[in-house]
Amino acid sequence: MYLALSFVICFLPSLYGMPKITNHFNLPITAREIPAEARLAQQAASVAVHYLNYHHGSPTRVYELHKVKKAYIEVILNTGHKYHLEFEVKNQEGPSHVTINCAANVLFQKKKNSNTALKCNMKDDMKGSFEKDNKLYLNLQQKHLVVGYSIPDNYGFIHPDMMPIWLLAKVSASYIIWKKSTEVMKYNMVQIQKVNQQIRKDKFLRFIYTILLHELPTQETVTCFMWVKWHPKKSMTVKYFCLPSLSESSFNALESERFEGSGLERFEGSGLERFEGSGLERFEGSGLERFEGSGLERFEGSGLERFEGSGLERFEGSGLERTEGLGLERFEGSGLERTEGSGLERFEGSGLERTEESGLQRFKGLGLERLERTEGSGPEKFEGSGPERFEGSGLERFEGSGLERTKGLGSEKFEKSGSERIEGSAMEGLLIN
Repeated sequence: MYLALSFVICFLPSLYGMPKITNHFNLPITAREIPAEARLAQQAASVAVHYLNYHHGSPTRVYELHKVKKAYIEVILNTGHKYHLEFEVKNQEGPSHVTINCAANVLFQKKKNSNTALKCNMKDDMKGSFEKDNKLYLNLQQKHLVVGYSIPDNYGFIHPDMMPIWLLAKVSASYIIWKKSTEVMKYNMVQIQKVNQQIRKDKFLRFIYTILLHELPTQETVTCFMWVKWHPKKSMTVKYFCLPSLSESSFNALESERFEGSGLERFEGSGLERFEGSGLERFEGSGLERFEGSGLERFEGSGLERFEGSGLERFEGSGLERTEGLGLERFEGSGLERTEGSGLERFEGSGLERTEESGLQRFKGLGLERLERTEGSGPEKFEGSGPERFEGSGLERFEGSGLERTKGLGSEKFEKSGSERIEGSAMEGLLIN
């Protein structure tokens, strides 16, 4: 019976395609193996190498990833993804055939920086490098203060005297890269724009760097300012400030959380929420709400409401209302009303009224009245301005100006100037009194 149970426990996972349980990483049962060459495994191992560089690197020890041997991923609910890794690194400044075995746990958290635990067998590699670091340290103390620009230059050349400064920047920038990296965002240092050494009263060497990082997959270039304090027998200290990349805020908005089963989706950083199934969308911060299916939209803060399908629009605060289809418009506060189709317009406050179809207009306050328009008879009078027009008879009189025109007869009389013009008779006379 005991042997039968042992067989089931050992072989049942492999029969159903489940990952084998191993004690090498103390893996939980929920962890599953992923290909060592997979992008996620390579990215997690790269972050672990930057962690290694910051804590154990120096101008003579700059580590890079050589090979990922094994990788497991563990999904931690409401926290993130934890990677259990076994990989090899090598020292860029050491023999190319020498590799170092490392094991690491890298936790990518949703709302925090990555958390890394690392173990490497690197005692043999560190013995010879201490002497080289100490020699470099003494040389930098005795020489003039270091100042440099564009390392490497546009052709990729680095002067031999500046190579230790470049390597120190690489291991120092590993701290920034370790802090900024995520499961999808990767960084590499590509250039030192400027470096200068500062005088210190203690035994530490201090350098101020302006560096450029290449961000993947966005292909952006990130500028960072870095303050480095270094001593070969002490832990390195790095402080930094990076300018935000152009795509950083928009890329963060794409990282979303989805709560499966409840139909809720939230897009962090953008303030967007969608409630699936209910047809509701809310855009936080912008005050916009949309109710799908009902044709209703509300724009909070701006006081705008639109009722799709009904042709109704209301603009709160401005007092504007529009009722499409009915031809009605009301502009509260301004005293303007328009009733389309009926030909009625009223302009409150300005004293203007217009009644289309009947041809009546009244201009209050301006002293102008158009009392009647009876087409065919054509009497019109504009009080205050003195113009009269008698349609049909062809007579026009402009009171006060002394001008008269009689249409059809071709005659014009300009009182005061004494001039007359008789059209059609080919005669024009100018009488001067």
